[in-house]
Amino acid sequence: MKRTFAISILCGFAFGIAAAAHPARPLYEPPDPPKAAPPFTMAGTYWFGKCYADNFWMIFEEQGTINWGYGQLDVKKAGSTGTWKLEGNHLYFEFNKKTLEFRGTTDGQVIEGSTFNNSGSNYKTYLRHTARPKQP
Repeated sequence: MKRTFAISILCGFAFGIAAAAHPARPLYEPPDPPKAAPPFTMAGTYWFGKCYADNFWMIFEEQGTINWGYGQLDVKKAGSTGTWKLEGNHLYFEFNKKTLEFRGTTDGQVIEGSTFNNSGSNYKTYLRHTARPKQP
């Protein structure tokens, strides 16, 4: 009888522990990382602001070239073309076979940096991405 009583106590104790046990937590699976934004491209964009002159405008062409000028947009009277290169948010462009060069950054809405020429002049440059005006 003692043995039966001891076995029933042990079984009751084991059943009580099993009944009171908490279920295992589900395996933690972190959420998917956010998708990266598509890379920004300068190709086909129009910018307006100050380079070495006020009211300066630039059009970054898809072939890696630039049309530029100041005053009212007139591609037919644009300055000679230059070239541009964007790596991450670092932007480089040049005009007239590196007579004038720019190094700076862009966030897709603003270009900021320094423009310098081969005679030693240095200009703060600030251009804003804007809608391209219609040609007159």
